[in-house]
Amino acid sequence: MSYFLFCAEMDNYIGAFRYKDQPGIETEPIEKDKKLFAFQAKYYGTKISLKKRDIIDSIEKAGNKDSQPNVLLLYVNQELSKNKEGNKPQYQIDIEQAAQNIDVKIEWRVQSHLEYQLSQPQNKWILDIFFGSNGLGPDFFKNQVEKEIKNLGPRFNKKLNFKLPIAQAFDNLSYNDVFYKKIVKIIDNWLTEKSYRRLKDNEHLSEFEKDTEALNAELTNWVNSFEYSLGNSILLTDFLEKLNLFNRKVAVKRNQLYEQRDWKKSPNQFDNEIDRLREIENKNNDFLNKIKDLRINLANNPILIIQGEAGCGKSHLLGDIARQRKEQFLPTILLLGTTFNNTHTIEKNVLNRLDLTCSFNEFLTNLNSIGNNINSRVLILIDAINEGAGADLWKNQIAGFVSEVAKYPAIGLALTIRSTYFNDIIPIDFKSDKKNTFVTHTGFNGNEYEALKLFCEYYELDLPNFPILNPEFSNPLFLHLVCEATKNQQAKCFPKGFNGINRTYSLYKENLNRKFEEKRHEYKNRNIVSLAIEKFANALFNTKYGQLESNEAFSLIDKEFPQFPHLLSDLIEESVFIKMRSEHSETPKDLISFSYQKLGEFFMAEDLLKPYSTKEEIKNAFINDSKFHKIINEYQWSYRGIVEVFSVIFPEKYDLELFEFIDYFFEKNAKNKKNKQRFRKNTYETFTRLLLDSLKWRDISNINEKKITKWLEKNGRISNEEWLYTITELSALAKHPFNGDRLHKILSKCSMSDRDSFWQRYLMYYSTYNDENIAFPLRRLIDWAWMPNISVYTDTETARLVAQTLAWALSSTDIALRDQTTKALVNLLEQQPEALIAILKAFVKIDDLYIQERLYAVTYGCILRTEKENSIKVIGQYVYNVIFKDKNPPSHILLRDYARNIIEYAIYKNVELEVDINNIRPPYDTMMPALPQSEDDVKEYHIDYDSPNYQQTYGSGQNAIYSSVIGGIADFG
Repeated sequence: MSYFLFCAEMDNYIGAFRYKDQPGIETEPIEKDKKLFAFQAKYYGTKISLKKRDIIDSIEKAGNKDSQPNVLLLYVNQELSKNKEGNKPQYQIDIEQAAQNIDVKIEWRVQSHLEYQLSQPQNKWILDIFFGSNGLGPDFFKNQVEKEIKNLGPRFNKKLNFKLPIAQAFDNLSYNDVFYKKIVKIIDNWLTEKSYRRLKDNEHLSEFEKDTEALNAELTNWVNSFEYSLGNSILLTDFLEKLNLFNRKVAVKRNQLYEQRDWKKSPNQFDNEIDRLREIENKNNDFLNKIKDLRINLANNPILIIQGEAGCGKSHLLGDIARQRKEQFLPTILLLGTTFNNTHTIEKNVLNRLDLTCSFNEFLTNLNSIGNNINSRVLILIDAINEGAGADLWKNQIAGFVSEVAKYPAIGLALTIRSTYFNDIIPIDFKSDKKNTFVTHTGFNGNEYEALKLFCEYYELDLPNFPILNPEFSNPLFLHLVCEATKNQQAKCFPKGFNGINRTYSLYKENLNRKFEEKRHEYKNRNIVSLAIEKFANALFNTKYGQLESNEAFSLIDKEFPQFPHLLSDLIEESVFIKMRSEHSETPKDLISFSYQKLGEFFMAEDLLKPYSTKEEIKNAFINDSKFHKIINEYQWSYRGIVEVFSVIFPEKYDLELFEFIDYFFEKNAKNKKNKQRFRKNTYETFTRLLLDSLKWRDISNINEKKITKWLEKNGRISNEEWLYTITELSALAKHPFNGDRLHKILSKCSMSDRDSFWQRYLMYYSTYNDENIAFPLRRLIDWAWMPNISVYTDTETARLVAQTLAWALSSTDIALRDQTTKALVNLLEQQPEALIAILKAFVKIDDLYIQERLYAVTYGCILRTEKENSIKVIGQYVYNVIFKDKNPPSHILLRDYARNIIEYAIYKNVELEVDINNIRPPYDTMMPALPQSEDDVKEYHIDYDSPNYQQTYGSGQNAIYSSVIGGIADFG
């Protein structure tokens, strides 16, 4: 388009000559008024200031041409921004100066120039070529997106815009340069990765090395011959199948060599070959996984269906993509499913919403032409197809609609749908069509702290200086709820650990009452939200799944609040209630429920408990109230959420634990059970889990440690892993009776061998992510401790509690976990000398040298990075007093070396230490531990392969350790 506008401005209607891969400028210069004019078109998705070097490079290339232009028209898709003083920005000055240095004058053509030139009658032919007929010009797309973003209402907030990985799918859908650069980078990394163990002449591997080279050559040829443009699909399927087959062949060979090894005579036989095969396999698997994650299919077949739970941010995502593309001058259509009706086809709904009179095929043809002309797909984004006409419209028409759009390669289509409606609306055949890409929006999963920071800035709350260990933070609805509840409080502090969640929910309800008073005059002084919630909660209790059919909900509100005709719609709009599709009935129905399930369960529980004020009254309720009988009968299913709320409310309101009511549940449900013992066990398991889960929601002042501990010791029914998981999740909460100090007490009283029997298993399985890619608490602690400047922002007690918990992870046999934890601890403690020394003191008598050694490595890192001279002094003096003062330092070489360097650095920094320098430097008086004097001394630890107890004594594992100690240059040899 810039080329056409340039020619028109030069009064040139035959076009300009250009060479293939023209350097510096887009075409050869055109002469006008005895000057040579050239142009350069720059489309950027980021700020122009960040692309200054790229522009200057193009200008310098233009200056190296024989026919150097006098004037360079620089077309950019953005406006230039003034600096803070309102003057020309520095990047503009630098670009113009670079041009002036080679006697070229820059004339800018920014977005406003483009819009004006395209609006001129003489340039209408250019507008038609690039934006088609039927009024599909720049203003059409701009105005249409702006209108629908407004219609999104509270579901889109530009200021609460957090970039999530799911947004990258729209690079594929657009087939833009960002996506292309990703695929090139992945391929380039695979082709150029160096192999250090290559064994070309090896009798076992020569064939595999040749195959590797052949695959490398094949992919290189594909890259060199592929031209990235809208009309060309990325066809890598055949190559990927070959690579998969080759990798299976590699795995087979590796297993064969492993089995052929003579374990008795030559346990290290084929080590080099196996290592090389594993290197090949790992490299290829890494490539295959990255290509899979890239979703090439979406780039080739631009149909994207996004599902997700209510409130996860699907509408916000489409609104933000549309906004970004509008600002980048990229044609986009944004439509809302709420506006579609079932009296017309999907196609007619689209045309009506856009006020177009052409046919749907003409519309798509225009969009396709626009996409081809700008070499970027036009996107059609339709949000919430479950709303409006929903299944009545989409179920029988979606396949045909998508099929029609898919005929036009320069158009991409994205639809969002709530998960509860997915199976009801999406036909089985459509789901199984491999050309369609389905992804799930998981909210802020994996990005909770960054999202929380954004929300706190928006709501003007103090940013939390503690780790976010509760997975509820991945739900934007929950985050919004808590911020809304907190923003009007005198102390602008984010609730730490959500102890006292009852108070937070109550504050949220109070805030909604105020908000509704501002929304409509008739709600003034009515506490309308509280009243509506109370009536609704009471009605929901009598339903099986905590949902009312839509017509029943409207009838209820109309009956109870006849003077407020908009009340239920307002409650839905403000995300108090939510409309969803039935999952449990044969005939699909629209249902109304609380938008955030835990909030609804709290309000239902609160309503149930309102008549009862004392311990005696609530105990009698379990005996006499039919509603409580209903809960007891179905507490494992329909009313599990309400029972969970009871476990939080009972200690606060009645000074009673839920487990004190366990006999009511057991006696009521065990009467007709054949196996009462088994049922009792299951009941106690359930109540144990309810108790542990409640600890993260309860007010700390309402946690009776002695009562809870006594009951757990006598009746608790959980695995070690579940107990450790709970304490790790609570580890950072100061003054909580089950925080990191409790974990330290449990682990420190065990010997290393006893501790390792359960703690190593926990570290193995709970230091990463679950099947839904949600980080376990220990991983969240590590990630939080890695955050920039966290050592400055957090308080001493939080730093101590987190560091104490992470220090126990230093005992792991997984070196990657040990290294990650070590670095995270340095980052957390570098400006926290008090917390650091507290940790060193806490582990003085711990019988695990893995931990001791790494803690002094951490201390060395901290003293090197601390910014305070006094911290250097305090740390250095403590280490000297503990390690060297009595002239008997530990025999552990690495630990002793870290300790010495800590003090040497403090001496180097000229801080005043009370040390005897001779004590810290060798030779030392430390007694060497007794070591075997010959290989014969340790042979008794090698178990003969033919020994009858080889399997029972884990002979393979023990022999592997034996070999690593005395053989080759392994771990200890």
